[in-house]
Amino acid sequence: MSGAVPALARLKREGAIAGYGLGVNDWQVCVDALAQADLDVILLAGRYTLLDQSALPELLPRCVARGVRVVVGGPFNSGILATGTRPAGGGAPHFDYAPAAPAVGARVGAGSPRARPRRGAPTARPTTAAAVAAAAAPA
Repeated sequence: MSGAVPALARLKREGAIAGYGLGVNDWQVCVDALAQADLDVILLAGRYTLLDQSALPELLPRCVARGVRVVVGGPFNSGILATGTRPAGGGAPHFDYAPAAPAVGARVGAGSPRARPRRGAPTARPTTAAAVAAAAAPA
């Protein structure tokens, strides 16, 4: 933070860049960074989804108050919200990059994929700029 942030802030003041931020999967890192830097955007993976909203109570209100935009990464929690509890091909459903615990599967429910009716949920908050999802394999 002591080297990159002052250099990025200078580049922003000079008009060389429009803004700067960071990308992580730990909301506390974001809170700590906001205490030291005037970030424009945060890419937060997996911590503001239908299953994990750990960023909601502390980080997102700070972002709203400071005008920091949030890009939601991994909105399907590495698969289970897109595949449901029974992925095509018979593999195990995944949550947070590992096989989903039974309690997580119970929260999602059995059957068909859950993503379609809830696709807009991660971007429903005013501070959220976008959501970035990845595919397990090329189509």
